[in-house]
Amino acid sequence: MALVHQDEQTVTEFLNILEQHRIECEQNGLYVEAEVALKRLQELRKHEESRRREAIKSRHIAEKLDVEETYLIEIEELNNRWNQRIAEYEEQVAQSEADLIAKHEQDRKDWQYSMQDKFLLRPKYSKELLNLRKIEVTLAKAREYQDAAKVKMQADVMQKWELEDLKRDWQQKLATREQHLQKKQDTELEAFRIKVVAGRQKLKRDRMEELNKMLKRYNNLKLDLDKKQHLERVRLAKFVRPR
Repeated sequence: MALVHQDEQTVTEFLNILEQHRIECEQNGLYVEAEVALKRLQELRKHEESRRREAIKSRHIAEKLDVEETYLIEIEELNNRWNQRIAEYEEQVAQSEADLIAKHEQDRKDWQYSMQDKFLLRPKYSKELLNLRKIEVTLAKAREYQDAAKVKMQADVMQKWELEDLKRDWQQKLATREQHLQKKQDTELEAFRIKVVAGRQKLKRDRMEELNKMLKRYNNLKLDLDKKQHLERVRLAKFVRPR
């Protein structure tokens, strides 16, 4: 680049010398020599204009390609970075959702076991049945075993019926409570999925924002380059025109 600038400076100095020679010939009435100098100046200017124009054109194309290539590389890097970030997010989401579903399943099992234990530990029998059991115990203590056996048989039948009724009622209550638990877990899962969607939308917005900033920077670089190259073409046009 420095060598090219030096060559251009040498040509410029030579053109200035030749122009000064033409002026001196004109002032001294040496019109034939002035004509020769003028034609030589025109030929050199035309040749230099063509050479510089081609050089500038090649350089301008190279500069634009360099900006374009840099932009494409940055776009590819941006897309790769964001694709990786989104993939990691989706992997984390999938794992978190699986963990939440597994937790819900375990919570339901633990709850079901605890409810069964509560029923087995505390069946609530009727006063009539409890009274029969007291009579049974009293008869047995009084050694009236036949009467105690009859009362026991009656109490066992009653206890069986009541236990079945209690089981049915308890199962209905369990079903209702389990529905409430399921609804609570469904709400929690839905809230998680809404949060995931919001996270995806934020990632998308952030990606577009970064992409737009990069595009804006690229457009500004192109505008600055266009202005710079336009000024170079203007300077070239002024340089090669006769004074």
